[in-house]
Amino acid sequence: MVGDQVLEEAKDLSYELDEAHLAPEMFKGLLEAKAGETKEVSMNVPEHYPKKEFAGKPCAIHLTVKEVKEKKLPELNDEFAKDVGECQNLTELKAKIRDNLQKYQQEMSKMQTESKVNEFLVKNAEMTLSERLIKRQSERLHEAAVEKQQAPEKPDDAYWKMLAQRAADQLKLYFVYEKIAEAEKIEATEAEAEEKIAAIAKKINQSAGVVREYYKKDGRMEDLHERIRQDKTADLLISQAKVKTVPPEKAEKKS
Repeated sequence: MVGDQVLEEAKDLSYELDEAHLAPEMFKGLLEAKAGETKEVSMNVPEHYPKKEFAGKPCAIHLTVKEVKEKKLPELNDEFAKDVGECQNLTELKAKIRDNLQKYQQEMSKMQTESKVNEFLVKNAEMTLSERLIKRQSERLHEAAVEKQQAPEKPDDAYWKMLAQRAADQLKLYFVYEKIAEAEKIEATEAEAEEKIAAIAKKINQSAGVVREYYKKDGRMEDLHERIRQDKTADLLISQAKVKTVPPEKAEKKS
């Protein structure tokens, strides 16, 4: 309420008593509340409230607590393991979680190394790219951003300049990878393509046949082979990269 005016009424709402999800006044007002109690909370109407004439004004919220529930964590036992992890027992679930964490850490480490390698290659690549090629790649990046609803409504010069730089970096990296793949005779085999299709099918919960048919259309199979070739080239570069661990204090001085 703002003064004598009721702004909204609602029934049977559920709130999780959590400071991260509730306004501080609401959290404090509901803390230790019991079923059947009525609480009055004083706060200001949010600035983004649809009815602008009330935004920011002091208001009173009347809350009637109908029920209080307590979250209870399940007991960590073999039954829990069967329910959540498709494991036979708790020991197997723990091993599975440990294995997944190790794989995640390895993947993160690999991604960081690849990022550093790519950064080095782009920085040291000596080549001249035509404006036409950069423009075409920039337009592709823009189209992808539009599809994902990440592009600005009115792209300005700064946006296109940023895309042009990204496009140039991607093209440099592509041509460097192509040269390395050619020199090292790296190719994608049919067996590797089938393995990739099977992995994609498993990830999206589809049959390998459906995924294979998708890639057979509009030259997508060629794109898949190209992706595998690029991945194999990246793996080669990562395997030969010399990773140097820099102490935090030295890293700060460099930056």
